[in-house]
Amino acid sequence: MNLDAIQPFASDYPTVPSTPAIREAVAHQVEQLSRVGNVLVRQAAVDRFIEDRSTLPAVDNIEAFRSVLHVAGEVLVDRAALRDKAVTDALANNGLAERPIDGPLGNRVARFRNIDRKAKDLRDMVTDLRSRKLTVALNYVVSNAAVGKSGDTPELAFGPGRYEDYTVPALTGGETVGIIDTGVSGEIRTDGWLAGVKDPPSEIDPLDVLPKDGYLDRAAGHGTHVAGIVQQVAPGTGIRVFTGLKSDGLGSDVEVAEAMLRAVDAGCRILNLSLGCTLDAGDPPPLATKAALDDIIQRYPDVLIVAAAGNDGNQTPVYPAAWAADHPHNVVSVAGLTRDLQPATWSSNGPWVTASAIAEGIRSTFVEGKESPAFDQVPEVFSKSAWAVWGGTSFAAPQIAGAVARICQQLTLTPKQAWATLRAAGTAIPGYGQAFKILPAVS
Repeated sequence: MNLDAIQPFASDYPTVPSTPAIREAVAHQVEQLSRVGNVLVRQAAVDRFIEDRSTLPAVDNIEAFRSVLHVAGEVLVDRAALRDKAVTDALANNGLAERPIDGPLGNRVARFRNIDRKAKDLRDMVTDLRSRKLTVALNYVVSNAAVGKSGDTPELAFGPGRYEDYTVPALTGGETVGIIDTGVSGEIRTDGWLAGVKDPPSEIDPLDVLPKDGYLDRAAGHGTHVAGIVQQVAPGTGIRVFTGLKSDGLGSDVEVAEAMLRAVDAGCRILNLSLGCTLDAGDPPPLATKAALDDIIQRYPDVLIVAAAGNDGNQTPVYPAAWAADHPHNVVSVAGLTRDLQPATWSSNGPWVTASAIAEGIRSTFVEGKESPAFDQVPEVFSKSAWAVWGGTSFAAPQIAGAVARICQQLTLTPKQAWATLRAAGTAIPGYGQAFKILPAVS
């Protein structure tokens, strides 16, 4: 392994062949990413998410207070805060009844619900209780739209050939990477890639249920794409995928936190979270994922969490990545670079970002199915064992997670030790952390 600055694995990874059509598609993806931070574009996305969810009976409705999405009618409370009369009175006055949370998260966080309560009333309640130093928050919606899938959609690409012929040798040992995402495709690929990744405890991406209309859902295949990136960077490393997001790309603070804890309890010691949420000024951070982070640090201190920094093109913190500022040894926040290793102007950035990698035109595994014309004016049809190119910090983060996993294999280090080794090899870019070239973009 070459620990020279910027390119820690030298030229191990093969170039990605392209065509004029693929280059044009990548340019369009970058253009769409550049629009994510626009206030009008963001509000249109918020409105679309709310409308789409309102027609789907099998999932929670969502609503917004200003631009912040949250699960309709739900409030989260730190268990310790329930001992305060101000909290119990506020819950009773707002008609909020407990909606139990299973597993270890429920020992730290309680969820309460009144589907008829307006967003502003709940926000006012939370603001009042927070002013009393009580740990209460809305159950925010977390999405991959913040970090990888906005107006940009995946495009067909050439694969690297069969897994057994891949130019990077597969190593054994090391640590298992747990991916918190939309799940992974249940397809048995004929090219050997992702073999065994779908096995339990991995959770399957249903692909076409929101709605079930014969087309791939809005975020179908996102987790599969992320998993393929990790495997390209660290062949032979264990990979498991857990469902924190539905196939429309949306999940709740609670759902993501529960998936994080399932992953570490299943033995994963490197977590990849290509998802996030952006809050308005003054909003409390996500309560459930912070509780999960605290639980992981306490029970599994060697776990490293790698999270996408977001695609907002500004310095507004995106959670959970922004917790890298307070927990630099436990959380890595990953911004995006252009193909020529320049800071991507569309990427979230700031002093809370600790790493960056190429995030435009990243090739990886994808799923079988047809895109909906509602999301892509020229829908792609993906065959079995498909590969695609995609962009966003969603696809920079798993390169860092994979690099950490590879160093764990090669140097017999813990994930936190491996990250310290990798970090020392990067090139500092203000607001973008330590920059690395790991996987190449399409040529």
